[in-house]
Amino acid sequence: VHDYDNLRVALEHLQATGRVAHAVRLCGALGWFWEEAGYVDEGAACISQVLPLAEDEDPPIAARLFLAAACNKALSEQGDYGHRALEIYRRVGDRLGMARAMAVLGSHRMFDRIPLARQRRLMEDALAIYEEENRPWDEAMVILQLGFLAHFSGDGAAALQFADRAAERFTELGDDYCLAVAMEAQAGCLHHSDVDAAIRLQEQANAKMAVSGPPGEVAFGISQIAEMRLDANEPDKAIPLFNQAATLYRRLGDQRERVVSVAFIGLAHRAAGRLDDARATFGAAIDLSMLHYPDALIWILECVAGLAAHMGDGLTATRLLGAAESYREERQQPMFWWDHFRYDPDVEMAQAGTDAEAFEEAW
Repeated sequence: VHDYDNLRVALEHLQATGRVAHAVRLCGALGWFWEEAGYVDEGAACISQVLPLAEDEDPPIAARLFLAAACNKALSEQGDYGHRALEIYRRVGDRLGMARAMAVLGSHRMFDRIPLARQRRLMEDALAIYEEENRPWDEAMVILQLGFLAHFSGDGAAALQFADRAAERFTELGDDYCLAVAMEAQAGCLHHSDVDAAIRLQEQANAKMAVSGPPGEVAFGISQIAEMRLDANEPDKAIPLFNQAATLYRRLGDQRERVVSVAFIGLAHRAAGRLDDARATFGAAIDLSMLHYPDALIWILECVAGLAAHMGDGLTATRLLGAAESYREERQQPMFWWDHFRYDPDVEMAQAGTDAEAFEEAW
């Protein structure tokens, strides 16, 4: 991270002097860094400039750039870059390249676009290649991602087992940063069953991340513990943490995660009973979402619906819930099991504040 200014200058120089091939190579190499360090929007802008030129490069160079695009949250929805990379690696017979592409396609970044069963198969195939090629660090990363997939599917026991295995591997490898990521995964597995234990584990992960982690992961860890504090009925402890995360994301240019953090501040104000503050904060989150992260509008509308229900306006709450559901279907955005912890009580409150006929009509 400390050398990034030099890399930024180098990339600008390559583009300014017309050294396209070198710019394509550097963007491909920086793809993972941009994502993990939190420079998502900057990375998307740089990759977008050279993507049209990728087909003119050697296939492995093009494939690496496509993987960089697939890893970028701001770009991955705009094209099937991961599959394009996998096709190239298969064509040239690059087994490690195939494993890298499978690992990207099977990762948590793609959970809303690729069926979970297929993601598991991709990850298992990637793991088999890494085991054959004796790549212990890559094996550990795939094991960690298999845990994320188990978590998304609601299998908490399997998710925790994978996270524990990954933590053991990273401890053996002496990788404190990835160990911190695995500890975050362990904390996430405990979030809805033992929130106090999850907070303790997340605090340990954050302490490691503060020493060895990139800024984007530091911000993520702060937002995670803030969400846990909120779910532990400590909204006034959660708000400064969400504010800290939002500030970090803004500095990094990761506007999508900033939107999420601001919306969570609204939820924390609602939980603390400061309904006017919650309404103003949700308004700011909607404005940011329209600019930077339209899909987040679904969840924010559901949050505002919950606020309306808390304020005794069941009819408005129901209309907002109906609008959010329609937008969710239009955007093909899934609702996961953890979403129901907040969503279901808000629906029940809206329904309780509206007679049955008006509820059906408004929805």
